[in-house]
Amino acid sequence: MSTRIFRLFSGGLLAAAAVSAAPNVVMILVDDLGWRDTSCYGSDVYETPHVDRLATSGVRFTQAYAAHPRCVPSRTGLFTGKYPARLGVPGVRRGPHAMPLGETSLGEAFRANGYTTCYIDCSTHLGGP
Repeated sequence: MSTRIFRLFSGGLLAAAAVSAAPNVVMILVDDLGWRDTSCYGSDVYETPHVDRLATSGVRFTQAYAAHPRCVPSRTGLFTGKYPARLGVPGVRRGPHAMPLGETSLGEAFRANGYTTCYIDCSTHLGGP
């Protein structure tokens, strides 16, 4: 019996070691995108072949939570992992520092763990580059 447990345990360790390489992460944030607006989630109105291809080779989320219905607080919550109201961003803030200075962003956390990061956007409304 103990040999069987050892083999199962060893197999689990080997499987964990095989997937220990850091995965690539691509996060796409789109304003006003409904949960069924891409064909990989069931849209028969919009054709989204490139998003569909990413979805077939990656992780798809079927449950979600938005920290706020407005864009700036919602992005602040997503990029910091904190409730926007606790950061003093209960609504839309304009200006160079809409996201409080000194907060560690998701990109900074990834960078600190060895990832190469890049933000490509039209407007984050969060201030900074």
